[in-house]
Amino acid sequence: AALEQQIETIWPGLTTEPAYPTLRGNLALHAVAGADPLHLLLDAAQSGGLGTAHDRAAVLDWRLSSPAHGPLPWVPAVPGTLANHSLWGSYLTQRATRIEDLAGQVRHDLATRTPQELPDWAHGLDPALYADLGVWRAAFDVPATDGRPTGPPQPGADAAGYQRRLQARVRTTDQPAATSTWQSLLPEAVTVDPHAETLARRLNALDHAGHDTARLVAAALAEPRPLPVEQTAGALWWRMSRHIEPVPPRETTQAATRQETAWAAQISAVIPGAETNLSWPRLLNQLQHAHADGYDVPRLIADVLERQQMEPPGSATSLVSRIRFATDRSPREPTAVPLLPTYAAGHDAHDAAVDPMPDLYQRPSGPTP
Repeated sequence: AALEQQIETIWPGLTTEPAYPTLRGNLALHAVAGADPLHLLLDAAQSGGLGTAHDRAAVLDWRLSSPAHGPLPWVPAVPGTLANHSLWGSYLTQRATRIEDLAGQVRHDLATRTPQELPDWAHGLDPALYADLGVWRAAFDVPATDGRPTGPPQPGADAAGYQRRLQARVRTTDQPAATSTWQSLLPEAVTVDPHAETLARRLNALDHAGHDTARLVAAALAEPRPLPVEQTAGALWWRMSRHIEPVPPRETTQAATRQETAWAAQISAVIPGAETNLSWPRLLNQLQHAHADGYDVPRLIADVLERQQMEPPGSATSLVSRIRFATDRSPREPTAVPLLPTYAAGHDAHDAAVDPMPDLYQRPSGPTP
């Protein structure tokens, strides 16, 4: 009560604002940890801007960080005074331990999945990053249909700050190839769309698969109908996806399996860990087609590995493209491929933004490099 009287003296009406209960809880954590809550508020207010704020309590709470991180990077730790409390200490400690255990289960689940079993938002990311994203998504119950790696924006200084750091890590992973030109083609309405990160990952994957991504983007943007003002990134991908043809399933006979085992040993001797790459099934598919076309596949593999400098960590992805170019297989007639068989013209662009990608490994049109 004394603290609230002091707050009202300095900032009249602050204790009646919508975010004040949250601010009060944050101040209580700091107080239990030994800090002076009023001094913390005065320090937070020095940055200014409270006079024009719609909710001054929300601004001040945003500027206060947690005293220490707890079972999750954005969750405050149980203050020592409470952890040692005779009544609540054991309960709060067990709750924190339970959260850590559940986070560990999420990490273990993702770590034991094959690349093909990973969710769409995890494709192309390193295991440490998609494990952190998996815990984040589980904690905030982000729907599986939301293709954004971190889901919707979260309030609160600690949660929002950690979300921005996760997004920065994803953007670092999703840097396009040095020769990419598609970034300069994207209109502002696409780059500011909430699903822009998902689109960037997909376009980058097209680049590494050997597609002329800039040409696909330009063709999609040149269509007569303008892109919608909502779900703009998803609508652009929807237009492009109609021109991406899936690779037919490869053979699964015993003879084919024996061949694949021998090819895998040959490739893994040069590219350790290639079989764990997301593009491994597509690489085997491409080698089977080369074998069916009469190529000496072991020699083909040796020649491509010798003549082409691989690009770790996407070695298998690069090899798919180079095997395709080396065999110079004639492209099949492109067909429209919807993201789901039930889609029809005029379907809500939101669904196109979050559904899985079609297969990326159609041979690009144009002359062979």
